[in-house]
Amino acid sequence: MEYSLKKLLLIIHLTFKFCHTEDILGCGGFVKSDIDINFSQVEVKLYTKQGSLKYHTDCAPNNGYYFLPLYDKGEYVLKIEPPEGWSFEPKDVILNVDGTTDYCSQGKDINFVFKGFAVTGKVVSSGSQVGPKGVKVALFSDGHPESLPILDTLTSENGIFHFTRVLPGKYLVKASHATWKLSKDSVVVHLIKENGHIPPNSLVVAGYDVSGLVTSDNEPIKGVSFVLFQAKEVCHCCNKNPLKGFKPSGSSPLCHVISNEKGKFTFPSIPPGSYKVVPHYEGPHSIKFDVRPVEIDFTVEHESLKIDTEFKVKGFSVTGQVLLRPGGKGIEGAVVLLDGKTSSVTKADGSYHLENLEAGSYTLQVQARHMIFPEMNVKITPNTPKLVDVFPSSFKVCGHVAPYKVILAASERGPVSVVFSKDGIVSEPVIVEAHQETGEFCVFLESGKYEARVKLTEVDKTNGLQFFPTVLVVDVLDSPVLSGIEFTQLKVKLTGHISCLPGGSNCGEIPVRLQAVPGNDNDTPVPVATVVSRGGSYTFEDILPGKYQITVDRNEWCWESSTQTVSVSTAESAVPPFKQVGYIVTFISSHETQVHYVVQTSGKSHTATGNLTVKKGTMKTCVSDAGTYEFVPVGCHEYLHPYVRWNSVSAASSSVRLVAVAHKMGGRVLSSESVKDMFIYVLSSEDRKLKARLGPLIPKPSSDGMLVYKFALMVKEGEKLVLEPTAGALLFNPPQSVMVGANDCVDTAVELHAEKGRVVEGQVIPPSAGVKITVTKGSSDEVVVVTETAEDGKFRMEKEGFVLTGPDANGNFNAHKLAEVIVEVVDKADSQPLQGVLLSLSGGESFRRNSQTGADGKMTFSSLSPSEYFLRPMMKEYRFEPHSKMITVEEGATVNVQFNYIVRMKEGQDVNRHIQRATPAGIPVKAVDGDVTGLRLVVFYPISQMDLTVHVQATSPEHLRTLRAKLCREDSPDSPVHIMRLDHPNGKSPPSRGTSAAMLVFPSLPADGQGYFLQLESSLPHSTHLYTTHAVHFRANTSFKLVKLLFKPEPKVVEHELGHSSYFALPLMVTVLVLYFNRLKVLPFLNWIAQSVSTSLTRGVNSSRVINTAPSDHGAADAVIVEPVIGVTKRKLKPRKT
Repeated sequence: MEYSLKKLLLIIHLTFKFCHTEDILGCGGFVKSDIDINFSQVEVKLYTKQGSLKYHTDCAPNNGYYFLPLYDKGEYVLKIEPPEGWSFEPKDVILNVDGTTDYCSQGKDINFVFKGFAVTGKVVSSGSQVGPKGVKVALFSDGHPESLPILDTLTSENGIFHFTRVLPGKYLVKASHATWKLSKDSVVVHLIKENGHIPPNSLVVAGYDVSGLVTSDNEPIKGVSFVLFQAKEVCHCCNKNPLKGFKPSGSSPLCHVISNEKGKFTFPSIPPGSYKVVPHYEGPHSIKFDVRPVEIDFTVEHESLKIDTEFKVKGFSVTGQVLLRPGGKGIEGAVVLLDGKTSSVTKADGSYHLENLEAGSYTLQVQARHMIFPEMNVKITPNTPKLVDVFPSSFKVCGHVAPYKVILAASERGPVSVVFSKDGIVSEPVIVEAHQETGEFCVFLESGKYEARVKLTEVDKTNGLQFFPTVLVVDVLDSPVLSGIEFTQLKVKLTGHISCLPGGSNCGEIPVRLQAVPGNDNDTPVPVATVVSRGGSYTFEDILPGKYQITVDRNEWCWESSTQTVSVSTAESAVPPFKQVGYIVTFISSHETQVHYVVQTSGKSHTATGNLTVKKGTMKTCVSDAGTYEFVPVGCHEYLHPYVRWNSVSAASSSVRLVAVAHKMGGRVLSSESVKDMFIYVLSSEDRKLKARLGPLIPKPSSDGMLVYKFALMVKEGEKLVLEPTAGALLFNPPQSVMVGANDCVDTAVELHAEKGRVVEGQVIPPSAGVKITVTKGSSDEVVVVTETAEDGKFRMEKEGFVLTGPDANGNFNAHKLAEVIVEVVDKADSQPLQGVLLSLSGGESFRRNSQTGADGKMTFSSLSPSEYFLRPMMKEYRFEPHSKMITVEEGATVNVQFNYIVRMKEGQDVNRHIQRATPAGIPVKAVDGDVTGLRLVVFYPISQMDLTVHVQATSPEHLRTLRAKLCREDSPDSPVHIMRLDHPNGKSPPSRGTSAAMLVFPSLPADGQGYFLQLESSLPHSTHLYTTHAVHFRANTSFKLVKLLFKPEPKVVEHELGHSSYFALPLMVTVLVLYFNRLKVLPFLNWIAQSVSTSLTRGVNSSRVINTAPSDHGAADAVIVEPVIGVTKRKLKPRKT
């Protein structure tokens, strides 16, 4: 009896535990099958409404259980993805996860049931790897082909067919069609544990029927033969005997058929391919009549074909040819007229056919675009099947003169004329007048080489009117010349207008850049000029005709189009107006959020409002009104300021920064008991001071019968709070939890469980206080629970995971422990417990439980029956080792499972966008019994700016003070970015007394790869010095750039006028010549004088020797100067009065 009572209590306790499922937000269920399949090959995937994969998992190999966690509510699609061909019901499930009413929030299973395998195959055409559409394919049980088919279908494109939901077995597949003949029409397939595939070329269609019609005056004609041609002789479909009177040209015919009384002819079975059908019809006395068309090319694909074009019997015909020149290329599309009526159009080779003719004389005319032909009289009889060739007499030559209007003084010049002179032949030149409005001209010229020029009067030449080129050589060979003849003036004026929004600042001065667009669109536009608009208008003067790109340079405004492309071909051209449509607002937000804005528009008495979605990071958007905006972030984040003010006037220099300081984090308590006194005490983790009390919490029922108590509070990122739940009649597991502030809002960051444990109550009679009550484990002496009686002699005890029975005859209680699995998840980097990991445990026939780890990184699955269990950990943006684990649990056993993970930089589309890369990519760390410190990830920021330093070397310190350095962009050489003088106080190292070098530090440049150049400019006049300065080009694609510039001016030699002393040069020269001719007599005397002077100088130097300590090495003297003193200037010398 005692044993039965224990067994009954154990069964009741196991039933209670097995029916309890922790309410973890996620989707789960089973993949079911009546036959043995490999569940591990089946995946279940969760997609967003837009089709993006959110999560995926495979099924438990033992029972097909799956579970997918959900971290966010919303609309999802749950899809099963088995191996191709496997059928399940349903295929997908549409979910609207709202946390309350959907299957996932209610904890209900979403099951997928296996329905069968697939049989796939293809009906092909003979000699092809694909087949027709519309062939009936039926599936029969093997051995019963006369019975009704199990399944039937029609082939789709390329002859593909498939049967689904086919259970294992042996089947017969049979194909048929009402018209087409099949050379192979059946095959046997055997399914065991996988899809069935029909071997290639098992079902083959031999060919397809091709038909047509022949008439004469809308009456059917019988007896007309139709001959079939093909590159390869593979057709066995009609009469192959030679056809009388038919002479094939080229390849041999395959076969032929004859039209019936209805004028219809049919080729019964033709395999796919390209064919040609040629009609042949001979009347009495071998008179051949024309049947049109003379041939038809057609292609048989994978279906019946009816030739749409009817064959018609006509009279006799003649042929001719229209050529560009004798023996030359044929002219396609020329219209041939007989007696003024259109009779034919030439083919690509210039040939034409005149059909259904009678004998007689005709006037033959030919008309072709851009050509003139002579008129001819011809006589046509059955004996003249081919007419003489026709050639054009002249070709059209066209060109353009731009600008087409020329203003001379106060009167407008008339239309321009172009003169064509034939080269090498004395003949009258051809003069053509250009159109006064368009400047275009055209003229017909005979074949030959011509020189073309614009005709200018003497008045034109006097006024400086010129066209380019002066002379253009034009070759008229055997085709029209319609392009390439262009005469243009050299200077053009281009104007434009900028339209700005009302209410904001006026257009003011806006830079406008002009770039030339090369003929090849792939080439980069070439900068031409930059002007500044005033009053919304701008003008480019003296530019050449061509294609240009105009860009307005005001990036803080929104434009309908900031770039316009125009082709300049007239004296004055206008650019389409630039229209401002708004102002650019730059948002820098730490999180994605909604923003509500209110704007006080300029010059208006009312305000405008709106809403924006701001993405995480930096985002630019456009607002259409000018004025002062107040942007108010709306969402689950808490910001330092409730709103941010921004003005459209300062759009270029200001941005809207939204930095969240706290985020909403939620939690819940799961319990089967309804209480009204549940509170959550929020304590500081450092000093345990009470920060808030949440409650009393209101319970809400869930789908599995449990009650959910939800709470939420704002928490700063990294802030640690201790949550202690309290309720009079409930026990909490764990008794307290630590909430760590995340960097975003979290719906359920903490989950607690509250339940009434199994409580044993009793009383000692007579009532006695302090009586010790002990509960031991089973028959051993291990103590499970110890308690004492109260004043009234009553006692109360409980122990989770145990079944308590008793007391026995000795007054003792026995505790029977159930099996349990203890899972510990630790950080592989520092071996710290990992909180919030979702653990999914499934086993047996229908047992599953989903729970999250606590602050200690542990989770205990207790009260388990002996079985095999499948465990899988899941957490957003984490990878676990091992990925999953099969666990065998024995009765009363405790199984410990530990997981590790790898530390790496957080990845994602909108995560760490300001980081280029990290090294190393990840840090795997083995779990140890203690903290792991010293982990280091080095991140690299992308280069955003470049520092520029310039070293200037001159030959003299005075020369440095005359210099300035100019920095320009290559696309705007006339608009300097920065100009720095070497004697300017902003210079880092200006020249000082005795210094011939200086160092300049320019403001940082954006590292955007743009081209720049540096050049020195000097105030030294060129009248006194000779010097040149060279530009140094570079690109802003590095973090630092040092540029060295050298300035070496040379003074000019000044030629003095001949003075009075120059008159003594002639006597001196005469004296030198006399001494030279008498050098033998004069040299001894000169040597004596030289020795005397040398002796005197030597004595003077020895008596007045001076030690010179000045350095002789100029480089060493310069090396002593490290950094010149700022602000020292050289004293100017006063000019001497005269």
